[in-house]
Amino acid sequence: QEFVAKLTSDRYGERAGWRLMHGAMNLVMSPALLVSEPVKVSKNPKEIPIGILQGVIEMHKFAVLGAWDLVTFWVPGEKGKEIAVKECVFQQIKGKA
Repeated sequence: QEFVAKLTSDRYGERAGWRLMHGAMNLVMSPALLVSEPVKVSKNPKEIPIGILQGVIEMHKFAVLGAWDLVTFWVPGEKGKEIAVKECVFQQIKGKA
């Protein structure tokens, strides 16, 4: 009964749509981290391999989070909690995550 109530709430469609979009963007844009992470450390040429490794790790992290959001976007969240992961690939590229 509680599950059905969550599905019929006024905000369910808005939240599910946002989570679907969030997941798609994270999944599609995650390869950009292969470039942005090495650029962040490019001031010191010796750290570029570390930046590439960070880019590979972050790319996989955001790809998995994006895929998870795409698979579970329809599941209503807990009362009072946002259902989407707050991290976004765009925040990571800008260096804010």
